[in-house]
Amino acid sequence: MTEGTIEQPAAVHGPVIVRDAEITDAPGLTRVYVESARHHVALDPDTYTIPDQAAVLAKAEEQLARRSPDLHVIVADVAGQVVGSADVRIMRASDPASMIRPRTVASIGVAVLAKYRGRGIGERLMRRAEQWAVDHGAEAAVLDMSAANVDARRFYTDRLGYTLAGWFLTKKLDDHSD
Repeated sequence: MTEGTIEQPAAVHGPVIVRDAEITDAPGLTRVYVESARHHVALDPDTYTIPDQAAVLAKAEEQLARRSPDLHVIVADVAGQVVGSADVRIMRASDPASMIRPRTVASIGVAVLAKYRGRGIGERLMRRAEQWAVDHGAEAAVLDMSAANVDARRFYTDRLGYTLAGWFLTKKLDDHSD
């Protein structure tokens, strides 16, 4: 896609099924994650990189096989193909010395293949992830995103009601050794 052009959403052939991920979804999850990485590299190449696809696949397979009670993966499936995903991690409050109010939160990540965006798939994945989080004791959801990803910011704030609660700042450090 060239700058200034808007990619039209893909024609969806069949219903979009949002469901729990299965081990056989690992290749599709890998495709979604690597495409998301390419998108993020285009936005901010100093922060993001395209990971090794075999390593992403191995990690997805391991996570799906392990079935941790504090990690849940959801997929959006169209005609048997994974076109989007959400992962939810429950983080339990455990540091009584922290100034941050202790509470159990869900960290949520979502990605949808570019040609399937604009069809409500990301919202369906997020709503399902949020419900799973509530069902597993989360009091709030948190997520992180690239500051350069204006479309994602609008999606999370305008459509889903997320608010800015802080800043994640970075600084490239030079070698200051003498």
